Amino acid sequence: MIAVAVLLAPPGATTPTDPTLAIAAVATHGDGGPRLLRIDGSFQALDLVQLAWPLQIVVRETTVGTGYVRYDVVTGPVTGNAPALADGLDAADVPGLLASGNPSPDGAVVFLGVTRLELLLPATFPAGPAEVQFFVVDEGEAVLSNPAAVVVGSGS
Repeated sequence: MIAVAVLLAPPGATTPTDPTLAIAAVATHGDGGPRLLRIDGSFQALDLVQLAWPLQIVVRETTVGTGYVRYDVVTGPVTGNAPALADGLDAADVPGLLASGNPSPDGAVVFLGVTRLELLLPATFPAGPAEVQFFVVDEGEAVLSNPAAVVVGSGS
């Protein structure tokens, strides 16, 4: 006879695979040269390292609201223009965003820590007001973090 034990989490409890995405603070560094974006928050960093978890970070300029750079932690950054982003990123925008954009040769994830990410913004990303947001597609559903505002410096 084989015995099988099944452990269930109490109702409402999260399991280790539930995405937890939240942005606590965003700052830019490097006005006048390469621009770094520092993001502090919660994004399941250990899953990123151990499982190649498909975290996406979207930085969109908010003057027009449609230009963006999307950092795919697994495959690298892409830039593009998405009219659907003009009113902000929501779950309905995710499939189109994942299917669009062009590789960015000068954008990069330069640091990944337990509660902090640092991104190198592409030289073509405009200075001015911007918004940063995390998302991941989990079991076919888009899960988004809170959006966080930041002002990007002029760069070089």
